[in-house]
Amino acid sequence: MSALIVDADKSGRKLTDVVSAQAIAFNRLVGGTISALGYSATRPQLGEELLHCVGTAKKKNGPGAARLTG
Repeated sequence: MSALIVDADKSGRKLTDVVSAQAIAFNRLVGGTISALGYSATRPQLGEELLHCVGTAKKKNGPGAARLTG
């Protein structure tokens, strides 16, 4: 996961107002539906195709605990 903070443009528009965005949520309930969107830089997509994955939030403790299964 990564995050980026971008200031508004000269017209006062935020990046999310111009290109749209999906909200980031933390501490979601176990068993709830979660989704991930992204452009894979690996073959065969090479960053040219939007991938979408939907799954169920599972509880896992320890390093790398954030997981999307489904």
